[in-house]
Amino acid sequence: MKLKVSFVYLTFCSPLFCCLWDYDTLQMERNMFPGAHELIVGYFVRHSEDYYRWRIEDRNKKGDQKTLTDYDDIAVAYDKLGQQDKAISIIKEKMEKWPDEGKYESHANLGTFLIHNGQFEEGLVHIEKAIEINPEAHFGREIYQKLLVEYFIESGYPQIELPLYKGSSDQDFDTTEPVGFAKYIIQQRKPAKRGRLIEIQAATKGVMGMMRFGSHDSPVLLEALGDLLLSHNFVEDAKMLAARAYLMASYKSKDENVSAIYEKKSKVIIDEFQYNWTIERIEKDLKKEVEQGQQLLEEITNYEQKWINESKDLD
Repeated sequence: MKLKVSFVYLTFCSPLFCCLWDYDTLQMERNMFPGAHELIVGYFVRHSEDYYRWRIEDRNKKGDQKTLTDYDDIAVAYDKLGQQDKAISIIKEKMEKWPDEGKYESHANLGTFLIHNGQFEEGLVHIEKAIEINPEAHFGREIYQKLLVEYFIESGYPQIELPLYKGSSDQDFDTTEPVGFAKYIIQQRKPAKRGRLIEIQAATKGVMGMMRFGSHDSPVLLEALGDLLLSHNFVEDAKMLAARAYLMASYKSKDENVSAIYEKKSKVIIDEFQYNWTIERIEKDLKKEVEQGQQLLEEITNYEQKWINESKDLD
């Protein structure tokens, strides 16, 4: 991915913003948060839908000889294809067949499938069980998945309208304090003041994991990532990446009013905190980056289609 590296500007801001230093070039932010930029724009290696259809067929060839892992593979493949009902059915079949084996994977997967299916309260039950069994799995990702679902519910589900945190233009992005999902995490986890940054860093890693292995273009995950990237503290946060996350959420939102709010959030960040940048300039770059991500996925898809046609083992 070709990226432009901009100069580092040191500027004094108005008294209202307490002399912010403009350390936030895209390259520096990418160094601080490896992989975040690629996840936002979809520029990372992942399987095509053809692969997941192949995986289902491949594992089902084993018939009654399918293993626990085979059931997990099939269920996850259905989830990746957007067939959550099938994913839920398969993982429940596995749990009935092996009630005392692979319990962590079963509960973690079932909870995730239910959440993806809009069954948030039911999904939370299984995510909590997975955390009880193995709280450190996936670097604690399920802990932040649970918190994000609870944040979603407390924000007003099922009457909820995105964004989860709308804020106001004059208070939205005071980066001396966490905002949105980051603020919720601090309220729920209650770390000591010195531990706040560590907690937000862990949550950032957790949300990035959800994007990589779940849905990288989910407006909810993009918003949560934007909140977290903005809340590390005013020197170490990532305003340009946060602006990109909110802009991507605006592209992926089906409601025009919701899209407009996400775009405004992005614009406020750039206008109030970023020296010598405009939202138009960032949006122009972002669209090119998204195109590169799409090209990479198309290349992977072409290879996997070729290998399927050649009857190769895609694994």
